[in-house]
Formats: sequence, C-alpha cells, structure tokens
Amino acid sequence: TGVFAEWHDEVEWVEWRFAVSEAGVYEIDLEYYLEPGGSNAAARTIEVDGVVPFLEAYKISFYRYYRDISEPKMNNIGDEVRPRQDEIPGWRVQSIRDSVGMYETPFQFFFDEGEHSIRMLFINEEMVLGDMVIRPATRIPTYAEVAAEYERRGLRSANDTIRVQAESTAIEKNDPT
Repeated sequence: TGVFAEWHDEVEWVEWRFAVSEAGVYEIDLEYYLEPGGSNAAARTIEVDGVVPFLEAYKISFYRYYRDISEPKMNNIGDEVRPRQDEIPGWRVQSIRDSVGMYETPFQFFFDEGEHSIRMLFINEEMVLGDMVIRPATRIPTYAEVAAEYERRGLRSANDTIRVQAESTAIEKNDPT
C-alpha cells in the first residue's frame, strides 16, 4: 500500500503476491493515474496464479475521464456537434471489470486459503499504479430483500417520471463521445 510505480511499454508485466486467510470469492480494485494528453484508455491483461481466468480478462480497460467544455453547437444543417473535450486528470480507483460493458458488476475471483499472485500484462498506454485492494465480493440483495427493506423503512413507490437531458448534465464521462 502507498507504493506508486510508473508502468510503460518497456515493462511487460507487473505482479502482486498476497496471502488469503479465508477461501472465498473476492473482487479486485486498482488505483491508477493516466498522464493527461493521451487519447486511449490503458489496457492490460490479468492473470491469476499464472492463468488468464476467463476470456474477458484478456483486456481490462482503465479509462480516462472527460467533460464538455461547452454546450453542443448546431452546424449549418441543423445537427448538434459535439463540443471540444477537456480531460479530467486524477487518481482513480477502479474495480477489475468487463471493458465492453456486458456485465454490470466487477469480476469475481475465487481464491483458496494461502498464497496467490496477480500479474497484469501491458497492452497499451502508460499508467501509474497505486494500491491494489483485494476484498470480499459485494453481495447484491435480491429484489425480495430490497422490497422488504423498503417496506420496513416505510418507503413507497415513486410514480413521478423525471426526464434528464443526459448530454447536458454529465459531470464527467469516460469517452469523449
């Protein structure tokens, strides 16, 4: 913890070794920083105990973040044109998750009690690494559990529709478009 390392294309891989005191399903968070000025997300492959555990682990993306500099403009044929973008540099913490967006939740990894390793292999883009946290997987309650909790708290169904123009309310986004 608290160790930062620059990772560029001359470093093929970075590896963490750790011990798990209780067998179970875990999620992995990684703190990272991307130098401003690039145009791509950083991409890495993840190996657990020397093996890429599933197809999606071949490409994990670590995103840059942007904001619109102004409101969209109209061009001469009446189409909105995306405004210029401003990159928002900074340290980020991201769960290891699907780069394509097919899964809502972070990836989950089963670890037996004992020693393990996580190796990440360079694909593209330099990044600075911070802390890696391996934590028990987050349990998502069932619909019935949530409904029972809402009832216990006296919450009622909201029937009002709230419409939001998403393009003009985004504080930050992980793609310029």
